[in-house]
Amino acid sequence: MTATDAPTPARSAPHICDVLIAERAPRLTRSLAWPLVRPVLYKLLNYRQAVRMADAVRPLSGAAALDYMSNLLDLKVSVMNAGRIPATGRCLIVANHPTGIADGIAVFDAIRARRGDAIFFANADAVRVSPRLGEAIIPVEWVHDKRTREKTRATLQAA
Repeated sequence: MTATDAPTPARSAPHICDVLIAERAPRLTRSLAWPLVRPVLYKLLNYRQAVRMADAVRPLSGAAALDYMSNLLDLKVSVMNAGRIPATGRCLIVANHPTGIADGIAVFDAIRARRGDAIFFANADAVRVSPRLGEAIIPVEWVHDKRTREKTRATLQAA
């Protein structure tokens, strides 16, 4: 049995996965239909696996959390022209990631052999799931209502 196959322990407070779902779909999660829709949606989203992954990375260091996700996803990544990435000094790599976290992990996998010092701009919610991810990412607030001048300034200063 792997860490992501283990039973989910009982808890009193909402799990961070539930909090994030409610923040992303407030109308749905507050609707009368939610108790009926939730089991189907959770199955489609592999909710139990997501909860186990979140629980597994929560206590890890930033680097260990990225390594854990890399090993778990086991993406097959090939890199062309990696030598164009400077091995030292300042470097900014801009990468689109239309499918979410797997894309970020693919970029991590692609450049980590060349740049062990890489730090990534990433959704600030990642730090809510795994607080020490702040060691490996620069949190960016994506929720418009949570953005403040101070948070934007902190993001830019961290870069």
